[in-house]
Amino acid sequence: MENLPSGNEGKAIPVWKEGEPSFSGAFTPRRLYSELREMQPNVLITDIPAGQGFHVELLRATRKTNARYVIYLRGDIWAELDLQVLQKRSQLLSNFGAQKLLSYTRTWLEDKSINTQLTRADVLLVICKWLQGRAYEELHDKMETRVLYQGVDPSMFYRDKGISLRHPNVGILQTHNIYPKAKALADFRNVIERMQDVHFYIVEGTPSAEIGSAQYFGTVFNALRDLPNVHWVQPLDYPSGVRRFLSSCDVYALVSGLDCCPTTLLEASLVQTPILASRVGGIPELVVQGETGFCIDNTETSEWMEKIRLLQDDQAFAKKFGEAARAHVVDRFNWRVIARDLVSHLEETVSH
Repeated sequence: MENLPSGNEGKAIPVWKEGEPSFSGAFTPRRLYSELREMQPNVLITDIPAGQGFHVELLRATRKTNARYVIYLRGDIWAELDLQVLQKRSQLLSNFGAQKLLSYTRTWLEDKSINTQLTRADVLLVICKWLQGRAYEELHDKMETRVLYQGVDPSMFYRDKGISLRHPNVGILQTHNIYPKAKALADFRNVIERMQDVHFYIVEGTPSAEIGSAQYFGTVFNALRDLPNVHWVQPLDYPSGVRRFLSSCDVYALVSGLDCCPTTLLEASLVQTPILASRVGGIPELVVQGETGFCIDNTETSEWMEKIRLLQDDQAFAKKFGEAARAHVVDRFNWRVIARDLVSHLEETVSH
């Protein structure tokens, strides 16, 4: 939180999640209260998804310190919880047991209480305009929402020495932690099997090795494993491995059924790799259509194929495309811009 573009000060506090520390040195609620009484913050902000219990502790803490309470929502948590309920219901029916019943009941209760927990905040920050619309649908204009996009560090991503890949190729690097994401990529078989002369490289996990980030990778692998032009890439070191992989790709494709503000799209843009992405969620907000990338409906197989051919056959156009993408991300999504937006939001929150 150092070097904020203002005179404000900030501090990151490690917190407890579902009874377990999120990382080494996490604060217990008692220590959290002590820390907040000493700091006397004006604003307390968390990006932990609602429904995990800790928001209640944060709310109590804000009452002790008179701090304003802000939640940063980074994904469509309503859809994600609905999917968890359906998955656990299916597991319950197929393998009944006390633990299964408890897990299903807990997720169902979280789904029911999520809006109550969110509306306890003074302000809800959302990671894209599309998610702001989802919040309006779910919360019925019960609270103030503002948009704060994901940031990226341009100094970490640039055109680098590549790795050995066969050309022409399409690189795919995304999380496999939510079923609609994996399902869309599995259905991308319709494109891949019609482009046998193009090599598709799919990274098996996320660069940051998040817990559960490859939960549905099996869905993708089972759907595409028999295609000879699909190649599987082991999880990459971050950021160097990701940077080198993206630098080796002729085209970067983000094929997803549910996304808000995917970081890999911003990183690929900084590396100047031409972008193709699904027209879902907040993805179109990151792309200037026809100038820094193309957003395409997942069902438009012929358009995916056409745009892949265009970017691979016209090198001059692809180069111009990539340069424009980097300039756009540097100008709009670098961390200094996002930090200024955050400070502006928080200052407005305190002044009201």
